[in-house]
Amino acid sequence: MDSGFINVIKPTGMTSNDLVAKLRGQIKRAYGEKVKVGHTGTLDPNAAGVMILAIGKATGFCRYVIEKDKKYIAEILLGKQTTTLDTYGTIIAEQIPKEHSEEEIRAVLSSFIGTTVQTPPEFSAIKINGQRLYKLAREGRTIEELPQRSVEISEIRLIEKKDHILKIEVCCSSGTYIRSLARDIGEKLGEAATMTLLIRHEVDGHRIQASHTPEELSELIEQKALERVFVPIDEMVKKYPALHLKSGEKLYVNGASLNLSKHLGKIVEEGLYRVYFQDGFLGIGCVRQEDLLRLKSETLAR
Repeated sequence: MDSGFINVIKPTGMTSNDLVAKLRGQIKRAYGEKVKVGHTGTLDPNAAGVMILAIGKATGFCRYVIEKDKKYIAEILLGKQTTTLDTYGTIIAEQIPKEHSEEEIRAVLSSFIGTTVQTPPEFSAIKINGQRLYKLAREGRTIEELPQRSVEISEIRLIEKKDHILKIEVCCSSGTYIRSLARDIGEKLGEAATMTLLIRHEVDGHRIQASHTPEELSELIEQKALERVFVPIDEMVKKYPALHLKSGEKLYVNGASLNLSKHLGKIVEEGLYRVYFQDGFLGIGCVRQEDLLRLKSETLAR
């Protein structure tokens, strides 16, 4: 079968790897061949929304598809906090929530815009000394100092306040934990807080409106028509500038270095590029700093 990326909706209650394994098995049964399936970034099991999957040769390009900007819709319950910072954990703090005006809430939300330092949840996939935090937490092991990270929040707004539940929209960088953000919002309001709902609406321009459900993908796989919903590999890496080779296609595909003056007709700056030959996409190439006259293939569509 062909290769490409797919914009899919991951449902709640399923891990990212569960979704990958399910599709891999369905493809093998329907197409009669073992096909690689991967993803460009995980989504919490208890969250739903956009995930970008890679099928076939596209899996080799996942490292070039850097998820940067994401958009979420989240609901935050004030007056309660759990071990996991969502509804799946054990309650560790509970109080009667205070009354807060929408103006106060908006002021607190706006204070998070920009670069902020965030402490991830204890139940998260971050590694400490090679071990996942959530595994250490399940074993009851206490981490004295959780690793902090800088995240960027470009937009955050209040959609609705109903009783003691806040519905917000957040546009942020990759690596932002919305559960931690919910906790931090609560702290600034003087409240315990827990995230009760999380939906990822967008990843780098790939919106939930264009996503396909696992059920839709299952039907397409049965029809051997999964390619209908593929996003082309070169479209997913279009942030890199394009180089159109005049010759040397076979050399490039075989992993050889190419002389740019000879095969491109010009010299370009070092960096990553999309490489084409006669309008066909070949792969990602890197012009190396130590020798600007050569194009070294990094990963190939072959």
